[in-house]
Amino acid sequence: MNLGKKLYSSTSMASIKLISVVISCILLLNLYFQTTSDPLFQKIGKSGFEAILSFHFKYPEGLILYALTIFLPALYFGFIRGVRFHENGVIINRGLPFFNMMIPYDVIERFEIIDQKYYMAIFRKDTEDEYMFTINDIDRVLAIFDQHHIKGDLGQRSKPDKSAHLKLVLFFMLAGILLAIFQYSGFLNQVLR
Repeated sequence: MNLGKKLYSSTSMASIKLISVVISCILLLNLYFQTTSDPLFQKIGKSGFEAILSFHFKYPEGLILYALTIFLPALYFGFIRGVRFHENGVIINRGLPFFNMMIPYDVIERFEIIDQKYYMAIFRKDTEDEYMFTINDIDRVLAIFDQHHIKGDLGQRSKPDKSAHLKLVLFFMLAGILLAIFQYSGFLNQVLR
């Protein structure tokens, strides 16, 4: 299905990007301190950033684990994953690239703005499904929907949840702490060696 030229692309909210960067940096710092306390690193007898890099080139398990479990998911979910509006439809990326969902504008029944700043939903005619996603520029998306004569509700569905950002921050912080504990335990290093 050809959706035509891309008109607008939107990624995650700035708070999600900030949280993913902060957690990635904290866990990279954790990897740094974990490396300095590793018995194999202490046998080398050198210190400094260059010694840590050469250690990770010789024993790449920790760096590979960090890249696969922390850095790549933070990069993907914070900066790559999103929604793309084309001339004839919208592509919603619901996770990995093979989960992309293409929805032509003619099957969209209506839209609803859930939060005036960044959150909206669309409803399909054929399957009666609802898809919610974040938008960085609501006005741009409204103009695209208006060009395709898609009607929608510009009001808010309900009273906005003021604690949504706090819940999101707590979730990412707890997940980061659990990953740091798991990483610091050295369990995977023992399994991979």
